[in-house]
Amino acid sequence: MRRPLPHGRFILGVLIAIAAVAAAAYAWTLIPPSAGTKAAVLAAVVGYELAPTPVWPEAYRSAGRLSPAARDKLQAAYEQRMSAYATGGLLRRWLSRDFTRGLLASRKANGGRICIVGTGTVAYYDFRGRRPNGDLVVRVGVQHRYAAGRWDPVTKTVTDVTTDAKQIVVIMDYTLTEAGGVWKVAGARGWRFLDLTDGRITYDPPGSPSPASPSPGP
Repeated sequence: MRRPLPHGRFILGVLIAIAAVAAAAYAWTLIPPSAGTKAAVLAAVVGYELAPTPVWPEAYRSAGRLSPAARDKLQAAYEQRMSAYATGGLLRRWLSRDFTRGLLASRKANGGRICIVGTGTVAYYDFRGRRPNGDLVVRVGVQHRYAAGRWDPVTKTVTDVTTDAKQIVVIMDYTLTEAGGVWKVAGARGWRFLDLTDGRITYDPPGSPSPASPSPGP
């Protein structure tokens, strides 16, 4: 009987070691973040979701028009908010947006009513894994709540304030990267929709007609 060559046993040992390292690396990608990291990641996601919300700062609520100086100030504040929660190409795309134009368009579309507060609550969370570079991938749905009213020039306050809590939540897959102890959103991709009234998760927004359904008659 021929004995196995010594170098054959060495190669086998190397292969076993490589397999063990690969298994350990894969297992690491599945380990959920610590409670502190999870809280920081979710805070970044909620902040990212709310940063572009067309909320009117108190100093500008009475303005019928916005001066160039006011536009520049509001745009700078918007860019600062986005930079606090997003990074990379995703941030560059958001920074190309004219925030003040959206602010004015929102007021016009809502008959003069303005948004004065925007908040968000995590309604869905699922840890999806880690990237080799340390990035985290999480699946999150944020419920948005907005308070809006109408500026009263007599009382110089916002009156007829109503609050709208969105019952349809968009669940997104977020990629977050950490730099200097700060987590920021580097990628966002839509996944599905969550109907908070009954907890159903659907591919299409709840209440939308099915693509296979016939169109209603006249």
